[in-house]
Amino acid sequence: MAMTTPVLTIDGLKTWFHTDDGIVKATDGVSYDVYPGETLAVVGESGSGKSVTALSALRLIPEPPGKIEAGRVLYDGNDLTKLSKRELRSIRGRKIAMIFQEPMTSLNPVHPIGRQIMEPLLIHRICDRTEARRRAIELLHRVGIPAPEARIDDYPYQLSGGMRQRVMIAIALSCKPDVLIADEPTSALDVTVQLQILRLLKELQQEMGMAVVLITHDLGVVAETADRVVVMYAGRVVETASLHDIFYASVHPYVAGLRASIPDLAVKTDRLPVIPGQVPNAARLPAGCPFHPRCPRVMERCRSEDPPETAVQLGADGATAAAHRVRCWLNGEEARP
Repeated sequence: MAMTTPVLTIDGLKTWFHTDDGIVKATDGVSYDVYPGETLAVVGESGSGKSVTALSALRLIPEPPGKIEAGRVLYDGNDLTKLSKRELRSIRGRKIAMIFQEPMTSLNPVHPIGRQIMEPLLIHRICDRTEARRRAIELLHRVGIPAPEARIDDYPYQLSGGMRQRVMIAIALSCKPDVLIADEPTSALDVTVQLQILRLLKELQQEMGMAVVLITHDLGVVAETADRVVVMYAGRVVETASLHDIFYASVHPYVAGLRASIPDLAVKTDRLPVIPGQVPNAARLPAGCPFHPRCPRVMERCRSEDPPETAVQLGADGATAAAHRVRCWLNGEEARP
């Protein structure tokens, strides 16, 4: 993977919202790469900037109050933040597609689902209306909608939550994109349907060879699906590593807190582990490291100095893991639990 050119690069992205309470730095210098065919999980609590990063990449942030202040989003040699609306439309939906968090608010309630699946095919002039309808039926069958020839004319309210999410997947994959961004695709579904949707996404990814950016707060989902993981906190990337290293060799105390919050059914307890405190207000971030008010391993320098992102040190010999990066003063032998 290290030898492959990224299919999508987010570099130093700063998306700020100008509000009456001040400037909300929803993303503050976010950088990560997405490689062909991989599943990259972007993890963090609500308010960490996961979804804003994805929406910014596709220029879907409402302006005003939002504005991309700095940074680049690179796809196929183009910086998406600099493209005209017309140029962006040729990429959005066709080359980079997105599954939104709540299908009932994303699907148009006054149009049949078949028309909504056909729309990207017609907008991008991939085929005519007759062929688009045939492909829509084929996509409904592929995502597991029973009797697609009959259901293609159904409206969103006639479908269950799981079926609506399958329709969203069909819309996103209609143009066979290079990158699929899935924003909490299973958060509103019961556990059984969650597993079905995740398996479906994995099958379709392998079939089409696309990269998937999976935005989630659920480390259980991450463990089942991801190749690499980006952990975000307060609008910043705090650790980037392989799936194995995030679970077994992470450095940042925030990542340790997320892992500890996963319920262990083998341990009887009256109270689940939690990370104390709350994600700070993005308009009034604390000095130094934004995590220091909640950090169990806080040092004095953490309160005043913001740590840079560095490659993780593997030991006393000074060797580093370039693919494993962290933004924490605890980077070295002293960081190991």
